[in-house]
Amino acid sequence: MTNHELLVGSTPMPKFRVMPLVTLTSDFGYQDYYAAAVKAAVLKHAPEATLVDISHGIEPLNVVQGIHMLQAVYDDFPKGTVHIFAVHGSQPTDKHIAFQWAGHYFVGSDNGFVGLLASDAVVPCVRLEANNDQPTTFPAQALYAPAAAQLLQTVA
Repeated sequence: MTNHELLVGSTPMPKFRVMPLVTLTSDFGYQDYYAAAVKAAVLKHAPEATLVDISHGIEPLNVVQGIHMLQAVYDDFPKGTVHIFAVHGSQPTDKHIAFQWAGHYFVGSDNGFVGLLASDAVVPCVRLEANNDQPTTFPAQALYAPAAAQLLQTVA
């Protein structure tokens, strides 16, 4: 992990470590276990991660509303934060992407959210593929969580 030194006036402050952060934005709602299952999957692969909910109250399948929520707050998090975007990404035929943009990492379904979020070119980071023999209907747990944990390793 990266050590940082903060100067206040002329007195150096103690060094601190940047904490690995993962945010979660979804259309899961608040009535079931889906958000908890994704968080558990992230922590299984990266127990040191801190998880922050942006929202799970996005209208089902409303990618534009989800992007609006994510755009409003992603830049308030430290550079290197991994943002899982799980809105309208549960079709077995969906393609999935992880990329870097504006100093942050984003993981989600390739359902148009990249173009809505990023105003310029993105840097692909991790290839996300479901096992063809066992396509997943819950990619946030099966693909996005392990990818987020892998991306945290690049930040450390």
